Formats: sequence, C-alpha cells, structure tokens
Amino acid sequence: MSGLRPNQRHYFFFDGVDVNAHVMPGSITADSVGEVGRYGDKGATVTTDANGVLRAVFHLPAETFYVGDRVLEIADVSAYNSIDSASTSKGFVTYRAYNFSVEKTSLTTSTRSPNFDVNTTVTTRNVARRIRGRDPLAQTFFVKKGMGAGSNSVYLSNIDVYFRRKPTQTGSGSDDSSPLNGVSLQIREVVNGYPTNRILPFANVHKLPADVNTSEDASSATTFTFEAPVRLDVEKEYAIVVQPDASDPNYLIYTSKVGGIDLTPGATKGSAITQDWGDGVLFTSTNNSAWKSYQDEDIKFTIRRHNFNSSSGTVKLTNANHEFLTLSNITGRFTPGELVYQLLSTPADTGITTAAGSKTITGGQALDTVYAAGDYIRIVNTSTAKIQIHKIASITNATTAILETPPSFSGAGTHMPVVAGELDLYDVQRNPYECHIAHSSATTSKQFSVSTNLVGLDSTSTANVSAINDINLSYIQPMIMKANDSTSRTTLSGTFVPPSDTATTYLKPMQFNDNNYFAEKGVVLYSKSNDPAGVKAFTINVAMSNGSNVTSTPFIDIEASKLIAYQYKITNDSDTTAKYISKKIELAEDLDAEDFNLILSAYRPAGTDIKVYIKAQNQYDFDDFDRLSWTELEKFEGVGSYSTISNLRDYREFKYRIKDVNKTGGVVSGPLTYTSQSGVFEGFKRFQIRIDLLSPNIHNAPTLKDYRGLALT
Repeated sequence: MSGLRPNQRHYFFFDGVDVNAHVMPGSITADSVGEVGRYGDKGATVTTDANGVLRAVFHLPAETFYVGDRVLEIADVSAYNSIDSASTSKGFVTYRAYNFSVEKTSLTTSTRSPNFDVNTTVTTRNVARRIRGRDPLAQTFFVKKGMGAGSNSVYLSNIDVYFRRKPTQTGSGSDDSSPLNGVSLQIREVVNGYPTNRILPFANVHKLPADVNTSEDASSATTFTFEAPVRLDVEKEYAIVVQPDASDPNYLIYTSKVGGIDLTPGATKGSAITQDWGDGVLFTSTNNSAWKSYQDEDIKFTIRRHNFNSSSGTVKLTNANHEFLTLSNITGRFTPGELVYQLLSTPADTGITTAAGSKTITGGQALDTVYAAGDYIRIVNTSTAKIQIHKIASITNATTAILETPPSFSGAGTHMPVVAGELDLYDVQRNPYECHIAHSSATTSKQFSVSTNLVGLDSTSTANVSAINDINLSYIQPMIMKANDSTSRTTLSGTFVPPSDTATTYLKPMQFNDNNYFAEKGVVLYSKSNDPAGVKAFTINVAMSNGSNVTSTPFIDIEASKLIAYQYKITNDSDTTAKYISKKIELAEDLDAEDFNLILSAYRPAGTDIKVYIKAQNQYDFDDFDRLSWTELEKFEGVGSYSTISNLRDYREFKYRIKDVNKTGGVVSGPLTYTSQSGVFEGFKRFQIRIDLLSPNIHNAPTLKDYRGLALT
C-alpha cells in the first residue's frame, strides 16, 4: 500500500477487529504485491518506508470472520475507535469472500468487482496548475464503437501522461528532509458524464518519483502500465484520474487549453490551440464527489489498447503441487496457512552468513551441490536461534546463493535443506490426522517422506508422516473466473489419469461453473512427492478464441479462479459406506402394520448396489428403539436393472419387501417377526428406514432421487 505517512508504524484492523497478531512485515525489496513475502514474525512491528509504502502479509485466521465484503483497515493509531479522530495516515483494502458470477459479458467489471475509492485522498491537477489540498483531477474519454473493430470491448495496456514537475529533494518548494511522495493513475467509471469513485479492476498503478519523467515542453511521457489488460466497453465513457500521494502539490501535469500555445516540439510548436478535442472533459473536485468541468481544457495523454496477434490460445491450469498426508504422534496444534517442512538428511553447514534486507547468503560450503533454484533452505540465526525458511532463487557458486526473499536477521547461522509447503487443509476437530499441503517444493531429488517429522514454522508443532497418499475424486467444480465479449469464446476440458490404468491419461470435455463427474473413468490426483516429475496429469484446459478480431480476447482471471473437488464417502461395505436413515415413523392408532414395501427411484450404474433395511417395533415391545436390530429387505423388482453410466439422470425404479424368512412361518402372507430383549413380536407400530449406497470406488456411485414406503396390514 502506498501513499501512507513515511517511516511510521501502522496497525491493522479486519472488520473492526485488531488483527496485528496475525500480520507479518513484508519483503522490503518488493515492488509489487506478487513479490511481497514475509519478512519477520507474526505480530512484529510493521512500518512504512521512506516513500510511504507499506509491505505486509496478513494471515486470515480460520473460522473467525463472516464471509462477504470485509475491510482491512490500516492506520497509524493502535486503537480502532481512534482512527477517525486521531490518525494522520490510513488506508484500506476490501477482502471479498464469496463467489462472483463467472460469466460476465456486458459489465465493464470483467472478472472482478470494482474497487471504491471512498477516501478523500484523491488526484492531481493538470496544466501549469498546482495540486493543493485534496482536489482531485480527472479527464474523461469516450470509447467509440469503431475502436472495437467489431467487438463490444477493447483492452487497455498502458497510458502516457506528461508531467511538468515532481517532488525533489531540492527545489520545487520541497522540504529537503521530507520523504518524496509517489503518484497513482486510475481508470474509473463515468455516470451521466461525471467521474465516479468506482475504479476498474487492475486499473490502479502507482509510481515512485524516481519513475516519473518530467520535461519543459511536454515531450517526456510517463507510462503507467497496468498489471493486467483493462477491459473497456465500446460506446461508453471513462475517466483517467491522477492522484499524488498525500495530495503532494509539487506534481504538475500538462494540459491543452483553447487559446494556449502548443509547447510540443515539432511543426506545431508555438502555434495557437484553437479548438478542444471534443471527446472528453477535464474535471476537478474538492471532495472527490462533486466535480467541476473545464470545457476548453484537457490533459495531454496517450492511451494504448492491445492488438492480439493470435486468434486462439489455451490456458492450462494444474493443481498447486499438493501433498495429501496422514499424520500420527501429533505434538501441538498446526495452524492452517502456515509453512510446514521436513528436514532433509544433508548435514548442516555452520558457515552461513546473512545480512538483514539482503537476499544474498554467503560463506556456505558446496551450496551448489546441496541446493538448486526452487529448493527451500532453513536458516537458524546463531545468536538468536530464530528460524526462517526461504526459497532459493539462484545459486551463484559453491559459497553464495540468492534467496527469493531476504532474511530479517543478520550474522552467522546454520543452514539445512528442507522440503516445504503451505498447510492448506487441517481440521483438528474433524480429523487431526489428515492434512493437505499446497505449493510443495518436492522435486525428483527432494521429497516429503514417511516416518519423518513434519514441523510447523509458526506453531512449532510436530507430527510423524505415516503416509503420503494419492486421492481419487468423485466430481469437481471448475470455478473459472472468465469474461467474454461479443466475439470471444471459451471452452473447457480436462486431462486426467484414470485409476484403472495410471500409466495413461484421457481427455474429458467439461462445463464451467458446474458439477463435472468422473463416473465413467474416475481420476487420481497424485501427491507431488509421489509424482515429483509431474508426469501424472491433472490439468484443466481453457481453450480461448476471439473470432480473428484483433481487439478482442477472452479474459481468464487465474488468481480469482478455483477448483472445488469432492469425494463421495462411499464403500462396498454396509458398515462403512454412506447411508440414509429416516426419522422414526409412528403409525396412527389401531393401524399397526404386518408387512412393508418400499419403492425408490435411483441412479444405479453397473457394479453398484442399493440396500434397504427396516427397524420395526411392536407397540407392546418396551425395549429401547435404538437398540433394535435392522432387518434387510429384498429387492423384488429391478434386480437386473442398471442405469446408463454416461447419463447421471437415468433414474430407474426399484421395489423392496420384507423377506419371507423374516415372517411368521416363513411364508409370504405371514406378518413381520423380530426378536428383541423383551421377546418375540409380530407386526409393528413404529419403524425407521435405512438405505445403504454401495460401490467399489468413489467415482461410480449410485444416487437416490426419491422413495415411498408402504406399511401394510
């Protein structure tokens, strides 16, 4: 986050709750959000740098906050109720914990909701105008239909604006001892000709003063390149907003004003400006809400759209290098989201040296034979015994390595190679002996192993790894966040490994945002340590095309896309499989029953079965109902009937009845007979139904649509 008070500690509040204990300082060298890694421990002090940039990592605690739009507020005061009255520096980030519609064809918001600039820290002023106080400055523009070349949208790549002046350490009225403020550029929605506070997704770019170009003749452009292509709809108006940090008045931006003189070098230099360009208006505001227009003046800017050279392409999405582990001998309590690791057998080298803020480690021996790029290293500081885990970016030589993130401590230490990952699933209440790890660092030479302790970096918990599993799935929901326009198209398929032949793969057509079942062939998802070379495919393929329109493209938001996987809890054993048990039914007075039939509609593919049981009790049986035994019914219609495996809605009808062997005299006309601790009884007053779903595998499972029971006298 930029634009905050420099060199100042800031505090964090999520949904109004103090969460500083869950926040870690971020990498001080990171220039973008994607580069920010942890740079210290949870609860450590987080301070902005000399440019007012704050870098931090917030670990959202599980089962603590409600879903929906939740705001992380950051301020330079330690009490939440003092933010409005006492803070001099504050900002916010909106966290959205719910599903968006994955199909958007007409909204400019593309795959993400717009961000709302509700603070009064706004933009800059153009022309030889000084930006004072909190006055924002905006320039509207109109996207004409012809710019889409047949498509109803275009995608922006970057925007040039032209600055006359920026803050410096000397001159321009700046205080020599004060830090330098950066500047942000945004693209916003326009309503009824006026800018709004709705910022388009990916359309907010920040630059430090060193990256801002200035000139005396409006010839030197400052290019703001967007993180991702920004979608604009044709026949719609938008606004460019330029906003200095802390509303710094030392930014000056060039405009063109009717009656003014052209400063740009070239044939028109020195000539009078006689007309406005006509497709936009310059605005200023004192509160970022009410805007004043300048009909004869406009910012000097250049907008560039993307032209796409290819008419088709494919995005291949794979699982996040998961490990599916079974644990035993657990000590402590692991924290979901923390880094977990196993020490490898290579001996430690005590000659390592680190420097706080530097990604370079030196002094080790044979680092080039112990590590490779992508491996993880555990570093223990000798003087403080503090432990940190870092990813190797590159190996320079036998005594020097470069890390992806810098250590937060300096001095001598020990090092050891580890295999590590992020604890993705750990439910201590339901099953503390199962855990899933994401982003495993396992390679062909370094993997997680059984009979070795797993260690939590933050919790310091330990557990023995009893098994590294590969899992079968029943069906998946690919929640692919995508946007299409009038000419672009996307289709979905998957490449998977079947359980029946793990040396092969098969291609499966799929649907977006829907249940995709593996009923025909099944699928195996491998732990990374069991497939370190990555040859066992589990790939989601998104085919993209734009109808040969160079301005058009489908848009796939990879960061916002998720795949939800499901497993049926089903076996071929009635003791362990999934089952349905009805509530206890009490028959009306004087309507006691002697027999029972059940009719059900179900999807029952070949190789599976559905068994039905009844628990019945006579009105004179005073034994505890729950202690009575179940009596299996026999299927007398639909015995050889099986559903078509490719049609999950191929429901068949099956009929069940009480077996003759469970009737008095063993004849079809006899009443139900059962034995309890109170004696032998005929007929029943109350009953309960149990339906068992049986299958030898979890991908080819029967499903129950409905059932009807008939108590007969």
